[in-house]
Parts: sequence; structure tokens; C-alpha cells
Amino acid sequence: MSSATHPCAQGDDRATALPAVLIAGVLLGLLSTDVSACTVTKRADAVADGQILIPDEMRPDIMLHQGSNGRSGLQFNNCPPVQRIDIDSIPAMPGLTYVRNIRHYEEDYPAFGWHPTSPLIVFNLHKYSPGAPPGGANTPFRADQANRIQVTTGFGGRFTMDLNLGYTIYSRGGPMSSVDPVMLSAVTTTPGFPGNGPMHHSLSFSLVIPARTCTLSDTNLQLAPVTANALLRVGQSAGEMPLRVKMQCPRDGIRVDLTLRDALDRSNTGSALTPVPGHGSAGIAVQLMRDNAPVRLGSTWTPPLPHAGEQTIDLAARYLRTAGALQPGTVEGQAILTADYR
Repeated sequence: MSSATHPCAQGDDRATALPAVLIAGVLLGLLSTDVSACTVTKRADAVADGQILIPDEMRPDIMLHQGSNGRSGLQFNNCPPVQRIDIDSIPAMPGLTYVRNIRHYEEDYPAFGWHPTSPLIVFNLHKYSPGAPPGGANTPFRADQANRIQVTTGFGGRFTMDLNLGYTIYSRGGPMSSVDPVMLSAVTTTPGFPGNGPMHHSLSFSLVIPARTCTLSDTNLQLAPVTANALLRVGQSAGEMPLRVKMQCPRDGIRVDLTLRDALDRSNTGSALTPVPGHGSAGIAVQLMRDNAPVRLGSTWTPPLPHAGEQTIDLAARYLRTAGALQPGTVEGQAILTADYR
């Protein structure tokens, strides 16, 4: 009976040896996939866009500018074929505050601003792998916290991948103002491949928004005639009439400074305009008034913040008796009103 049981024992030995061979084969298969290591070949993604001119767009969420490195950001080679890997990216973007979400690439992206009237900026981490199917290349990026995303690598025969941090400038809605030069950066790592170490993104630019200006209309005023008896003494005035200058502004709240000057004598700091030669009168001039008092030519004043549309700058003009003999005739003066914007 012992000889009859011996073949069974041999059969059991072979059965227990077979799985060990199969397991060894599986282990060798797993080890072979670790040959791909997603090696970094370019570890700096720098976008230096300099001074960017931005229109003063009043409507909200209008795309105004896009900046990125395209396919020249961080670059990797020998990535695992068609495998999802983690990407960690920590921003260093001081001064930015979350404002709201904006629809970008058919998805909600967080939008940030520098100050209450700055344009808004959204960030996009763009992934490129040769042969990858369309869609899924763009990922929202937060400027105020760490970002972890997953990317699928190794499409196509070269098993390569590119990552770049891009940005888009959007209108805030309402009046906007410029942004001084900024440097925005982020440090990216691949936890699955710690040997790669840190990689760096940087974005530098400034946003310049030309001030929208108000326009002034040419204005002519014909004073009514007065008699010489109304202007017998030096310093007497007569015939005052309102002088209303029209100003047109594109939007509310434009800061404007106004300066009134004598067109024939820019050094004149009085209130009476230099008479235009050739009119035959003497001892009389045109005097300008503002707020019921003689103006001081060459001085600047700031009216209340204007509103969008037409408004009036209220001045007045009158005859003024000046030194010398009084000679009847006509008198003409010319003034220049200039507007400076901030």
C-alpha cells in the first residue's frame, strides 16, 4: 500500500511547485514596467511677457489676453506608457485674492485679482502628450493653495510629456486700473518619481490700461453790448453772462484736473484775458469767472468725479475796465481749457 500512495505524494509535490513558477513570472512582469521613470529633460517653465496693453473693457468676463509657453514648459521623457501619475504644484503668488469663478475652456476656473479695480486672472496647467486623445489637456490652477492633479502619460511611441502653466486675463466688470510688474511662480514635483526633484514655473508681466479720457467741446460766447458809462472806473465790471463748456466722458468716475489759461499769454495769472489785437478798443478786457469769483489763470482745480455722458463746466465771462483811456469798440479774449487725467 505504501507503493500505491507514493505516486500520489509525487503528484502533490509537482502541484505545489507550479504556482511558484507562475508567481515568479508575474513578479518579473511587474519589474519590467518600472524601467520607465518619467525623466525630466527641461525643468524650467518661464513666461516673460513684459508690458501688456489691456483695453478698459467695462463688460465682465471678457477675455483680454492669454500667455503661456505653449509646448515649451516642463518636459519629460521615458514616461510610463498610458499611465496616470500625480503632479503636485505649490504656487507663490503674493497679492492675489480669489474673486469668483469664470467660465473658461467650458469649465469653471477660479479667477483672482490684485486690487478692487484690477483685471482678473485665471491659471491653467496645460498637459501635452503626443498621440493623446483630444480633451482633458487643461486643468484649473489655484493661486491660493496647493494643487494636485493627475495626468495620463506615455501616449505615442516616444513616451514624452510637457507641462506648462499659462494664464488668461479677463475683464472684471466696470472701470479697471493697471497692475504694476508682477512675478508669479509655482514649484511642481512628481511624487511618484522623487528623483526628479522640484521644477519651477514663473510668469512675469505688467498690465497697462490706458485711461479713458473725457473730451471738451469748443465754446464761443458773445457778450451783450454795454455802454461806456457802465465801465467808468478801473476795476468796474459789467455784462456778465454764463459760459458753459461741454465735457463728454466715456464712463463714471474718471479723475480729471482742469486748467484755464490765457491763449495769448500763458504766463498770465490774473483773471482778465489779453485782448486780441485789431479790434480798436482800449481800457477794457474780458474777465473770466468761476463759482462767482474771478478765476486765477494757470491754476488747476478738480471738479466732482464726472459721470458717463455729457456734463457742463460752468464758467462766466464779463467786461472788465482796465487801466488807460477807455476807447469804445469791440474786445475779444481767448482762453484754453485743458483736462489732465489720473
